[in-house]
Amino acid sequence: MATKDNYRFFRLEARDLLARIDPAMPELQQPAVDTRRAAAERLVYLTHTLKGAAAVVGLKDIAAAAYSMETLLRAHPCAQEMLSPEVLGQLSESLAEIKAGVAALIPAPAPAPADR
Repeated sequence: MATKDNYRFFRLEARDLLARIDPAMPELQQPAVDTRRAAAERLVYLTHTLKGAAAVVGLKDIAAAAYSMETLLRAHPCAQEMLSPEVLGQLSESLAEIKAGVAALIPAPAPAPADR
């Protein structure tokens, strides 16, 4: 009998969001102010969405890491100055936590039926 996968739809959404977060992260370090600002705005939206999705299914650690990213991005606008290495490091750490949390949700394969 198959077990219910409670996080199937969350994983699908999280993977989609992460696929959009990853390419935006390096844009935070671009010299062009408009590129940095657009990337930061996009990342705020994506991390906010991920935070909400994780909270709905009770994944507090993933929601907290996404909230950390969202808060850092809001507190350190990229409009005039580049983000500090410390802030970039904190963003990267939170992103790594999110990815590890999502990866941990992959269900184990069902055992093969025993031969008789």
